[in-house]
Amino acid sequence: MDILTKIEQLLDQTKLKEAEKEITKILVDNLSSPQYYFYSFLLAKLNFELERDDQVMPNLEKILQSSEKWNFIDKVYLLAANYFFIIANREQPTPNKYQLIRKAEKYYKAIDRSNLSRANLAIYFYERARIEEYLGHIRNSIHFFKSALPMYSTHEDQKALHEYIAEAYKNIKEYKQAAKHYDCAIKLTPTSKPKTIAYLQIEKARILEYSGNWKEANLILMNLLETFDMNESTKDFEISMYCYDILGYSFSSLKEYSKSLHYFEKALDYAKKTKNSITPYIYEISRIERKLGNYENARNKAMEALETSNSDTYTQLIYIELYRQYFDLGEYDQALNSLQLLLKTYPNYEELGWVYLKIGLVYTLKGEYIEAINFLKKAQKSMNEKDENYSTTQYLIAFCFLKRGDIDNAALTCKKIIKNHAQNSSIAWAHAILARCYYEKGLRIDAKTEAEKAKEYVQPNTELYRFVEEILIDILRDLGIN
Repeated sequence: MDILTKIEQLLDQTKLKEAEKEITKILVDNLSSPQYYFYSFLLAKLNFELERDDQVMPNLEKILQSSEKWNFIDKVYLLAANYFFIIANREQPTPNKYQLIRKAEKYYKAIDRSNLSRANLAIYFYERARIEEYLGHIRNSIHFFKSALPMYSTHEDQKALHEYIAEAYKNIKEYKQAAKHYDCAIKLTPTSKPKTIAYLQIEKARILEYSGNWKEANLILMNLLETFDMNESTKDFEISMYCYDILGYSFSSLKEYSKSLHYFEKALDYAKKTKNSITPYIYEISRIERKLGNYENARNKAMEALETSNSDTYTQLIYIELYRQYFDLGEYDQALNSLQLLLKTYPNYEELGWVYLKIGLVYTLKGEYIEAINFLKKAQKSMNEKDENYSTTQYLIAFCFLKRGDIDNAALTCKKIIKNHAQNSSIAWAHAILARCYYEKGLRIDAKTEAEKAKEYVQPNTELYRFVEEILIDILRDLGIN
């Protein structure tokens, strides 16, 4: 056996200390030999395996900076790419992590795949998929994961890849494809692992619930509960908790709120038993109690959720839920306070435009029109003009102008909405407010035309419908029409 074969065998067998001894000896004896660079590569690979991060790239850089075109260069690129990818995964999401990922991508792109062994090709496809995923190139990620599939021979590896592919499809909301790959992962899981199969079925049910296929999702979950909740010998609190959780969402989507409440309460009970976070379920119970009109219960649960929350995401959701509860009851000062607490706690809240819009709406309903306009204009600065909420801010600003007697600005704002958002739901309010503007200016025929246009868009027995009816009654009375 030659020394090279011996060293490669030692590396494959993870006999790293023995391999290091042999490599170091050869490097000392062959400083001027062409083989020196290949053994430098082997030393870098060994340091990589031993997680000596500061000793990997110096050895590889000797090779990369050499003017020779080595026949093992693609292995060097692969190791460099793997190195930067592994280091990046130890970082929190920071600019430095992004830079490391970009370095890994650069080396992966340099590889001539035809020079890679099947094992190295498998690593290449898998790691490249993960990088594309991190960079947000989801379809590229799916392509590389699928390319990796035939490279892996074990069911366990193939199962993991199908899960990655399913998750990627879920991220781009292609739920049918996601469900298909969860099915593949389930088939590849041995029946001796019923809990692993159960968790995969839960993920599939979640996907079906996202896509509105509630009947099939609920059937999967009920079957799981027969095994993992109803049967004492196979009872599993955590699996049951996740099943009840998705059932709660499913029946909430179906507007069957009493059933939804029951399932979220069951999920909460099992979350307590398994020491999982209870805040998500208390929050959901609060939300469903509001839907049922049980505002006192809803408020109590929201306050309880706020006390138990150690998650920024849920604390934000709870403040918004409290706003909705107070708003529904017409308690506008308390609604406003909830949103102000949200902004005070999270000044860089992701949906800042939405919060400013809601604050503007509350001030509008309180009759404080200058404050309302200020917040609505702040909302616009945080929004894309094509966003439906942007035109909502416009018609609310128009309404505030109207209420303050600034008829010209109110009319001008409405005309902008009509011109730029012809298919938007805000169009009805724009026509209605413009009708009132024309009426106030004595243009009765124009007012009637705009009111009739508004009426085409609105449902009977709504606030907007009554607003339009009042305008029409005033116009018709003034025109002498019964």
